[in-house]
Amino acid sequence: MMIHDRISQDNTSCFWIAYGPALLHGQVAPGERIETGQEFLEVFTDAEERDARLSEIGFDLPAAIRAAREIPTNPRAILAAHRWERETAGISLPDGTPVRTDERTRLAITSGVAALKLEAPGTTVEWKFSHGAFLTVDLERLEAILFAVSRHVQTCFRAEKEVAALIDAGTLKDPPERAFDTAFARIAADMGEGT
Repeated sequence: MMIHDRISQDNTSCFWIAYGPALLHGQVAPGERIETGQEFLEVFTDAEERDARLSEIGFDLPAAIRAAREIPTNPRAILAAHRWERETAGISLPDGTPVRTDERTRLAITSGVAALKLEAPGTTVEWKFSHGAFLTVDLERLEAILFAVSRHVQTCFRAEKEVAALIDAGTLKDPPERAFDTAFARIAADMGEGT
């Protein structure tokens, strides 16, 4: 039987779904302790969001249980998975051009920069971006894109390192994903990054 202590971390109530052999849901006051007797607990700040998820789980409870068992529960694993999702989700350049940030794209941009450095000054190449448009880029433009992508990736790792230290120290107050997003936003703002 699971006892979920203080699932509401701040001064607002929250909504919850607990499932395992049964499917339960409710609302909990700030700092309230609940006992569900279920294997899994999901917490929401919005009743409509909770109700939508409740419908999903209720549609196929056995599938929801199987999926939940595959989700990492170790805070460091949750943090790493969330960092990877953010790292590879892509960015928008200042002009609005979307750029993928997955490893394959990063390698292609890096090799594109290296190849253009071997060409005559002013050489341009056609580059296909994630929104499907082809843009003509020169070395300076491709280096700027590489710099933006690299800063985004570095911001992700800096945020993960910061939150991992909180986990290791036992002082993490928020879920790892929320703590990461907060750290990421602060670090990106400090670096002047808009990703």
